[in-house]
Amino acid sequence: MKLLAPFKPTASDPWDVAKAAHLCRRAGFGAPRKEVEKVLELGPEGAVERFLHVDPQRDEEYRKLFEMNQRGFIQFQAPQMLQAWWLFRMQNDPFPLREKMTLFWHGHFATSFHKVEDMRMMHEQNETLRRGALGDFRDLVLNVSRDPAMIRWLDNQENFKEHPNENFARELMELFTLGEGHYTEHDVREATRAFTGWHLREQKFFFDADAHDFGRKKVLGHTGRFDGRDVVDILLQEDQAKRYLARKIIEFFVMPEPSEALVAEAADVLTRCNLEMRWFMRALFQSKAFYSPEAYRSKIKSPVEFSVGAVRDLDGVFPGQELAELTHGMGQELFAPPSVKGWDGERDWIASNAWLVRGQFAENFSHAGAEFNLGSSLPLETHVPFEESDPQIYVDYYLDRLVQGEVSPETRQELRDYMTRLDEFNDEDAEEGFRREIDFRVYKIRGLIRLILTLSEYHLC
Repeated sequence: MKLLAPFKPTASDPWDVAKAAHLCRRAGFGAPRKEVEKVLELGPEGAVERFLHVDPQRDEEYRKLFEMNQRGFIQFQAPQMLQAWWLFRMQNDPFPLREKMTLFWHGHFATSFHKVEDMRMMHEQNETLRRGALGDFRDLVLNVSRDPAMIRWLDNQENFKEHPNENFARELMELFTLGEGHYTEHDVREATRAFTGWHLREQKFFFDADAHDFGRKKVLGHTGRFDGRDVVDILLQEDQAKRYLARKIIEFFVMPEPSEALVAEAADVLTRCNLEMRWFMRALFQSKAFYSPEAYRSKIKSPVEFSVGAVRDLDGVFPGQELAELTHGMGQELFAPPSVKGWDGERDWIASNAWLVRGQFAENFSHAGAEFNLGSSLPLETHVPFEESDPQIYVDYYLDRLVQGEVSPETRQELRDYMTRLDEFNDEDAEEGFRREIDFRVYKIRGLIRLILTLSEYHLC
């Protein structure tokens, strides 16, 4: 049975809310209620097409609106401004899969402002990744090879025929295309010669012919007067390049520890689709493997997935700069991966200090702008009409909305007990605004949201 064969709903394995929310979380950020409903209505094939399609007219309309709203970020004078810009975009972009792919490529082609030291270069690279997010992987590798931030990050500005610098060629093989152990030091040296002269002039890519080595080179058994484009073609012709890329994409979008059989099958799909990401992601998201028990809630949300997903799940808003600080505290500083390998992820995301900051985000977000008096603007807790007096209704509603109801009976009961417990307030509290029933309920609903956002179930993707 092929693992990447299309998933076909059956009576015993239906297309349901759980699977629709699973697709929303993996192909975007969070599982907003309206998005889940739409995806459920479209069915497994139509839902995937919805994520893959980027409507040019709608994209242009969003671009203009986004530019109007990004004026405060436009100078990008500090890293926090660029981080806030991207987090704002993740929260609001109408094409979440493109943004999720951009995040994946950001970790794959990892660069950091700590060395690049030019926020406009970092922004330009981010746009390059977004434009190529669902396109031809070969084109993306070539564009990244000519990207000013990458050239500065891996020192290709210092790569001359008289004094070769191997940094870029080595990482191109080890991190971007083949993986460690699938090339020789001789291959690195020869590939380095092919990228001599790929320099910068006035912070733009510039081919310096005087610095380029036009001699014959031998890379992975191929011989010729290669330049960087030829080397990229040689690397991507290797079966190992497909296996390496397939594994990384599966680990990010499907499951953290895929079987060799799944990787091999995915590599074959990448070969047949000629490294076109749109076709590959279609096959992946429509597959039996994607909806298998091994994939479902098998991944730990990254700080960005957790926080942006929470905002989208609750139709909320959260200041970009504060969110940037919090995601940094959780272990994911955008535009500054910890190494050339990007982020390790998974259990590293929930180290003790990072977990505390996740709780801080849940507290800040659930109580953002809270005014415990009548007439205040309380968007988070107005999903359910205030005339509902049964605490169970609120518990069931938010569990369904945030984790599709997938918690133990004991957890559900603990949350119901929380909603009915009164002993946490004393007379002094009552004097300060909790006397009126609606104020008390607002406080409780916000507390309920905070508690659900800190459940381990919510941190699984």
